[in-house]
Amino acid sequence: MKKNFLLVLMGAMTGIALISGAQAADATLTLKATIKLAGCDISTGTGKDQLVDFSDVTVVKNAVKGSSIAKKDFNLQFQNCADLKGIDVSMKGTADTDMAGGELFAIDKGANMSKGVGVKIIAKTTGGEKVQKPVGDTVVWGSLSGASVTLPYRAELVKTLDAITGGDVRSVAEVSVAYK
Repeated sequence: MKKNFLLVLMGAMTGIALISGAQAADATLTLKATIKLAGCDISTGTGKDQLVDFSDVTVVKNAVKGSSIAKKDFNLQFQNCADLKGIDVSMKGTADTDMAGGELFAIDKGANMSKGVGVKIIAKTTGGEKVQKPVGDTVVWGSLSGASVTLPYRAELVKTLDAITGGDVRSVAEVSVAYK
């Protein structure tokens, strides 16, 4: 008798649970949105890669450590921009350890490579020049609009040691872009 009563009680409780879960809806919620794609195509030479070529650089023997020994202007080009309000640019790379401050990108090491040189990348914003540090600091490019946008930059070769050795200079900066 106890078993039958327990089964009947459990069956009655299950039925009550099912009935309470089968209530009619009080309201309907409809979700709606229009998706707009913000952003641009990066157009920097071949695909998304860009070479900033200083060509041959002659360094004066008495150049002061920390001085710029060569400068080269370049642009980051953005095309087919849609619903653009601004761009934030960050750059990452290997930091030069020969000079304090963390503003310089290191150059590659190895055979035929120069020594005593680092690379500084400067964003020439409307609010003034801002150094793109290799640790990924972001430069905010204010209010921008239009289908095409050009961001002006300057790269500088900077003397990092008292003595520079001749050779090739190569440094890589990975560019990340956030659109607003």
